[in-house]
Amino acid sequence: PTKWVAKVRDLTCSSCARAIILKANMDGGHFGEGGRYKHCEETSLEYAFLIKAVGMLDK
Repeated sequence: PTKWVAKVRDLTCSSCARAIILKANMDGGHFGEGGRYKHCEETSLEYAFLIKAVGMLDK
């Protein structure tokens, strides 16, 4: 996945406003990290990114 993201970033025009991101969890294994609240933490990170990406924090 990291090589693919790097290639896409190289091929994307520099004036494009699209963010190409990759979140890698090197400790999670194939099925993700365990833990009672890990799913809630992952979901909250996704929501925080989306809120910032659409500019809701600026209002």
